[in-house]
Amino acid sequence: MPRAFSISAADIAAERARTGGDYDKFDFANVLKLDTVALRPMGPRDVHLRILAVSAEHNVDHAILADTVNIAEARGGKIYPGNSAMGEVLAVGDQVTKFKPGDIVITHCNGEPDKFGFPLRIWAYDQPESIGWYGEEAVVGAWQLIKAPLVAIAVFSIFGNWNDFFGPLLYLNTREKFTFTLALRALQTDVSYGGRYEYLMALSLLQILPMLILYFAAQRYFIEGLTLTGVRG
Repeated sequence: MPRAFSISAADIAAERARTGGDYDKFDFANVLKLDTVALRPMGPRDVHLRILAVSAEHNVDHAILADTVNIAEARGGKIYPGNSAMGEVLAVGDQVTKFKPGDIVITHCNGEPDKFGFPLRIWAYDQPESIGWYGEEAVVGAWQLIKAPLVAIAVFSIFGNWNDFFGPLLYLNTREKFTFTLALRALQTDVSYGGRYEYLMALSLLQILPMLILYFAAQRYFIEGLTLTGVRG
């Protein structure tokens, strides 16, 4: 069975006894423990994932401290936390068409929807069989996944590094190694003391031309990235 982190009501009670109920003295390592989990059988609309990365979330703090509600106790004595993750698809159900093995996907935090399609709670905390993603593997519904916008992330990363000014300013100290942004600034300084404007304009064109080409070549992924990453859950 794959390993996953769990939070149990028994461990919460033991930590409360140890600390006298003082939340400031809680040791999270005594409650959030590496465990094993039995994954549910795959259904026709399910996806089997290998978890690659997860995000930290405040819900884990509340679950460990049980300061609002003892969710582990309410869900049968133990929960497997984690409601945001990135993973690699290992297998898909017969009715899944949007994903295939090898795809990199990200999950959203919405729990099981009601009969009208609206999620009522946060995944991993909404019902006893809701298994979170702080583990090695997971079986999830295809409705919980979207493809990771890797091309869009690469485009944003290239844009940011290409236009970076302060990083090169800190680390480069000779003109022979200047990036376009530093060279433009140096030319601006030279122009103010009688330099040639045509050099400044030519370098400005060279600075923006690669980014224009990249933008038009990857425009679809650029817009897709804004759409997918602009809304959580």
